Amino acid sequence: MSIFQDVIKLAGGTQKALASALGVSDNAVSKWRINNQFPTFRAIQIEEKFGIDRSLIRPDYFKKPITLNEDNSEECSVIN
Repeated sequence: MSIFQDVIKLAGGTQKALASALGVSDNAVSKWRINNQFPTFRAIQIEEKFGIDRSLIRPDYFKKPITLNEDNSEECSVIN
């Protein structure tokens, strides 16, 4: 499942539901889907509304934060 499908599912299952949740037109959501990319500021809005990490929505713009283990060593995770 793509990130678009995940976000649409969380919004109610339709592009129209996502558009309504974000306060945009259906055409805007359609354009994002065609371009296969959410606008950067919408990634933040989606993260706040639906709890999907912005680095999953726009990995080209937002880098996944590095977390530290108890011994202060870095923990890296790979997203497929």
